[in-house]
Amino acid sequence: MPKKQNLCGVCHSFPYELDMKLQIDNFDGRGPTDYRSAIDASRAPKVVRRLNKPDELQLSLIADRPDFIVPGNGARITLGRSNGEDVFTGYLTQAPAFEYLGWGERGPVYRYNLVAQGDEVLLDRKQIPNSPPFVDRSAGDALRQLTEDLLPGIFDTTAVQDVDTIAHYAPSPQKKWS
Repeated sequence: MPKKQNLCGVCHSFPYELDMKLQIDNFDGRGPTDYRSAIDASRAPKVVRRLNKPDELQLSLIADRPDFIVPGNGARITLGRSNGEDVFTGYLTQAPAFEYLGWGERGPVYRYNLVAQGDEVLLDRKQIPNSPPFVDRSAGDALRQLTEDLLPGIFDTTAVQDVDTIAHYAPSPQKKWS
């Protein structure tokens, strides 16, 4: 049998034992809620990063309590390490798929499979405005300007470095951000 190639780009799986935090905000007035205890231990969360595509988080949650709130389409998800370093931030772009696992001590048990897209999905939804080309400007400066033009004040671009100077770049309204 031929060996399968990993064509997804850079994939990261996080062992459940790793001290992580999982916050989900359903925008229901409760604010971000800790879902760490609901992470399915048999399926480690997986972050997929591909060139020119939004990042993707795949994870499963186990609902074994009657008060479990199912994350809804559009919910904000943050997966990070306990030291405060965020590994993934994004949004659910579809309702979670679920499967019935059986009956537990506190009632029915379900597995919810979630797929979230990274924050750049917000930029992909907006059309790049018509603007003059960037001439003899740093790539970082052009990136900061495009980001601010699309979603003013939403993203913190202070850590974006200037890097190399680009001779000429004309943004196209027909293309997506990523």
